[in-house]
Amino acid sequence: VRSGNRGSHRYSFDSSGTGNQLHNPEWAMLVDLPTVTPILTAIFGSRDYHVKGARGDFCLPGAANYQPLHSDVLDRIEVK
Repeated sequence: VRSGNRGSHRYSFDSSGTGNQLHNPEWAMLVDLPTVTPILTAIFGSRDYHVKGARGDFCLPGAANYQPLHSDVLDRIEVK
């Protein structure tokens, strides 16, 4: 059985222990792509959104137990 850091055939991009990967230039450059920004602008109705972090898990073929696509970030309402 292949053992990953998240279980059989599962790995996490958070193996650095920082909680995200935005300190890596390869991940930071994904924040503002010409193909992604228009989609996020349409979803949020403006360009007034914030990136809080970037990380994730991946599974290799053969993974039997894995989480479905989901968000770990809760919506927050800023009280002024």
